[in-house]
Amino acid sequence: MSGGKFELYRDREGSYRFRLKAANGAVMAESVAYENQVSASSGIRNVLKSASYLHQFTMHVGDDLKYYFQLVADSGEPLLHSQGYSTHASAASGIEAIKRAVHNAKIENMD
Repeated sequence: MSGGKFELYRDREGSYRFRLKAANGAVMAESVAYENQVSASSGIRNVLKSASYLHQFTMHVGDDLKYYFQLVADSGEPLLHSQGYSTHASAASGIEAIKRAVHNAKIENMD
């Protein structure tokens, strides 16, 4: 899958976030909260830099017994987190889809 899109937006609390959407419009992953738009834009740049490397992704099982992954920067700062997946294999497929989607992703400011 390619042709992803980053949507940069302000949440209900006034923090800036971004989400990565697939070409079909499905949300693939969401960011942590940032204090300002400049920091959120820097987070997108870090995603573009880090997403190519499998070792930048961590996976865990949540309390709901679903598999979740997170993309982290070289500094260890969390950048993106996933939805819950029912199997390890489907979460791993989600990681691969993210790796592909970011390469040609556009950035859209929703604010």
